[in-house]
Amino acid sequence: MTSNSRFGPLPAELWLEVFEWCFALPDSRDLLSDSYIPFQSLYDDREYIRLKAAVNLVCRQWRALTLAILYQDVHILPSTAPALRYAVGQKASEGPHGYGQWVRRVVLPYTSTITHTAAPLQAVHILKYCPGVEALSRPRHAVPGPIGFEYEAETLHFPALRRLEWWGNEEAERSGGLNSLGTVLAHAPGLRYLFIGGIMGTSSAGSQPSDLALLHLETLRLNVINGLLLNRLCSRWSLPALRHVVLDSPLVGSDVGVLWGSLGPKLEVVELGAHARFIMTDMITPCLHGCPDLRELNYHVFFTIPPHPDLRHNSLEVVRLHGAADQLLGEGTVVWKHLQWHLEDMLTVERFPSLKRVYLVGEEWRILGRKPGFSIMLGELAAKGHRLDLLVY
Repeated sequence: MTSNSRFGPLPAELWLEVFEWCFALPDSRDLLSDSYIPFQSLYDDREYIRLKAAVNLVCRQWRALTLAILYQDVHILPSTAPALRYAVGQKASEGPHGYGQWVRRVVLPYTSTITHTAAPLQAVHILKYCPGVEALSRPRHAVPGPIGFEYEAETLHFPALRRLEWWGNEEAERSGGLNSLGTVLAHAPGLRYLFIGGIMGTSSAGSQPSDLALLHLETLRLNVINGLLLNRLCSRWSLPALRHVVLDSPLVGSDVGVLWGSLGPKLEVVELGAHARFIMTDMITPCLHGCPDLRELNYHVFFTIPPHPDLRHNSLEVVRLHGAADQLLGEGTVVWKHLQWHLEDMLTVERFPSLKRVYLVGEEWRILGRKPGFSIMLGELAAKGHRLDLLVY
């Protein structure tokens, strides 16, 4: 796009800065990040993808400037897979490789890997054009009508993969290859961040492979997994670099003590999600008992029951309390009493002698901050020697 003003057209460098601002995601999040970020929600980026596509079509100059940005994130959908396969295979003018060289993140719904026939999948052809994929997401979007996985799916190698978000699909899992969690993990040697969700009932997702080495995995996030997968994970997986565990929900039909007993000694950070069942069962006490070197504990204060009154932990340095509201907790004096248990009764030097900082995270704290009793409570906590930081994000 050119300008008729007396200042002339904007240089390409300025346009790139404008596009960088335009495409910035909420909370400045990075969809390619393989690092642990407290209270990070899984992001639905479909609007983000549509925005990039629209900007890319404005004019030739914008298309040239945003082409690599456009192909950085791709959704492989059944309706667009043939065109996408052609596009990523096209030779780029900037070098000998096709547009697939720019792809860093792929969202791959199960509707795009249905194996009705033995013919190679369009998704497989597309991924073979994209050797630099660093993040792969298998989302849980609802599938309209029954889908079948009658033939075996092809196995692919992911040498550059660092982040995997995997919502399980029991029927797809049986077709193996690209549809199997165990197979993908076995072919992603550099993985550093792993989310697993929706592995329920008798799903075989945790049975293969029997032994697995994820030598670089630092962050493990779990949301509803069955006992089979948990037992495999704790007893047969080698996770020497693991330091962060996030539990979005309680482990269905499983004893969370198995997780802390196996992985706890190596953990530095644990996060508990906003799940109603966390207000019914004490999760903090077994966690801290099983994680002697834990430095940071992050949880949703109104979704989490306070720990046992005799709990002590010598290594904990940082606690982050998210203020998201739990409608089941009630309101009024019930909420204030619950908050007092956490802020005044729990966070004491006697319990946590190494505690240095307490973060209050979330927009909800601004509302609570207007209450007179809250200021008094914070003052009493500060008087105990704890530094308080109010962060809103």
